[in-house]
Amino acid sequence: MNDPFSKLKTAVWVYDIDNFCISWANEKALDLWEADSPEELRTRDFKVGSSDAVRSSLLDYQQAFRRGETRGEFWTFTPKDIVKKALLIMSGHVLKDGRMAMLCEALTLDLIPDMELVGSTVMMSSYQLDGTFISANPPFKEDVGSEEIRLDELIVLGSKLAQIYESLEASSQFKGDVLCRRQGMEVWYHLDATLSSQDGVKKILIHQYNIHNRKLQERAFEKDSHTDLLTGLLNRRGLFDRLQSYRDDKKHFAIFYLDLDGFKMINDSFGHACGDQVLKSVSARLSATIFSKGHACRFGGDEFIWTCELDELPLPIDVLSEKLLSAVSHTFYGEFGVPMDVAASVGSAIYPQDGITTQEIISCADAAMYMAKRTGKRRAVCYRPGMEKENKRLGILAQNLSQAIKNRELSLHYQPIYHVGTNKIDSYEALIRWQCESLGYISADETIRIAESTGLIHSIENWVIRQALQDLKEFREGADNSIRMSINISGLHLAQADFVSSLEEKIIQAGLTPQDVIVELTETALLDGIDDEDSNVNQLHKLGVGISIDDFGTGYSSLAYLHKIPADVVKIDKSFVEQVGKDSRTIDYIHRLISSLGKTTLVEGVETQEQKEIVQALGINLHQGYWFSRPQSLMFFKSQPISPRVIEIG
Repeated sequence: MNDPFSKLKTAVWVYDIDNFCISWANEKALDLWEADSPEELRTRDFKVGSSDAVRSSLLDYQQAFRRGETRGEFWTFTPKDIVKKALLIMSGHVLKDGRMAMLCEALTLDLIPDMELVGSTVMMSSYQLDGTFISANPPFKEDVGSEEIRLDELIVLGSKLAQIYESLEASSQFKGDVLCRRQGMEVWYHLDATLSSQDGVKKILIHQYNIHNRKLQERAFEKDSHTDLLTGLLNRRGLFDRLQSYRDDKKHFAIFYLDLDGFKMINDSFGHACGDQVLKSVSARLSATIFSKGHACRFGGDEFIWTCELDELPLPIDVLSEKLLSAVSHTFYGEFGVPMDVAASVGSAIYPQDGITTQEIISCADAAMYMAKRTGKRRAVCYRPGMEKENKRLGILAQNLSQAIKNRELSLHYQPIYHVGTNKIDSYEALIRWQCESLGYISADETIRIAESTGLIHSIENWVIRQALQDLKEFREGADNSIRMSINISGLHLAQADFVSSLEEKIIQAGLTPQDVIVELTETALLDGIDDEDSNVNQLHKLGVGISIDDFGTGYSSLAYLHKIPADVVKIDKSFVEQVGKDSRTIDYIHRLISSLGKTTLVEGVETQEQKEIVQALGINLHQGYWFSRPQSLMFFKSQPISPRVIEIG
């Protein structure tokens, strides 16, 4: 045979589709078909033993070839009952009489470098429109293990079968990965289904390829990419895909946004390994019992989201919110059995009632969660329209705060602390004020909260320290040089390694001494490193800086650790003063304890003469409150150095 195909390593032949025969073949094709000669191969009738599925597929190919298309599939051949596999490349070939035949080139296994592809041998089957089995090629029968199987028995998921029928009706074809039954097992296949019409009879032709191993690898990779490595819950990507699938299926759902309260203290006090154990425990609780129908996500850090279809919710939303709070609000035990109390703030929102996109609905739940934190933490809040605007406002505030010092928007007001026994001002407490150019007056509490959450607290408080020390020198001009300055310092700033040395440097630069300064700290900040001789609190005490416990009675320590805290002054919270007219015993007991420990008592929030007189009668001489003076600017006090009420005290 002298032709250009004779030297090819691949088998090439022309198959006459209409007459079920091979009309021409090269030498390699003779080997593939176990043929003694070209003449013997041409006499073979391939219609004998050929299934309807194969014959129908070839007729469909014939139409595709007329459109200039090609096909490539793994086929199994059985010449003289010898099983052979090859990658078959098929294209159209016009015969002399004008009929469309099929030009075939077969790459046998020895010519294929990637042997993993061999598992993709094409399996052909045909069905009536109602799904009744017609026929299949031998690889299909061998793989599925059944001579006859209905289409609805082959396809595992009914929803996928419906999708196949919808695609066939719309475009006469379907391509996709489908889970099928195979000899009692469920196996992944890639299906190419077409709606064929031959001789006026419509049927469904299916070519399927075993992709099970590849699909398992894809799903494992997808799971890893959608899963939080620490907790095993969904990560952000996994959550977004889950919520998108809800939306695609037009399902209504609820999401609950949880943020742990007190988790940072656990990480800081007991280490990240202990914190990780807490996160794992919380995750287990969010996946158990009544929450098992939904999907839990670790959204980031100590933030979690739990979501569920509305129809699947086991309880009403408000009840379920409380259940979520109860589930995560537990005492966890770390190394050596150290107890750690963790709770959460929860915000909930409903799709599409509260938001129509995935990001919107998460933002609504986040806004509700933030409202729960603002109103006391350890509680649940359902979203109400407008909450997300408050979150947006906070973002704008954070951006503006970073420029507040540069733009001279910050100022200090001072509230005097009076010694009612001497009728003199003992000290001034510096209080920050922020007049934002674009948003107006911002409260001090909100300013500090934003500064702490954005990491600006250090630069803001450093500015406060410098300004307050400079103003102290102004206060002392023509007045008592013993007046001191009290400055509030956050726990985050106090924890900085160079805080003490930085403060000492600022005091020296201002021409003052450490004894001229009082640092006000909360109980929580003072308890950090309480037993550490080198802690910043102990270093401040040794330096001679006065230390005042702010808002005593509202933190965690109460009276238990008071004797350990190196404080000079204990500032009783105003909530105790508000009740002093009805019962003064609580303040009396606290004052006696404070005095017995060699510390000085200061009461804040004195707003009436009655309160002032009762507290003074208990022997408490340091008072602060509106009865004496509201916080005012430096210029106010320079023009009116003595409050009228100080005169009345005398």
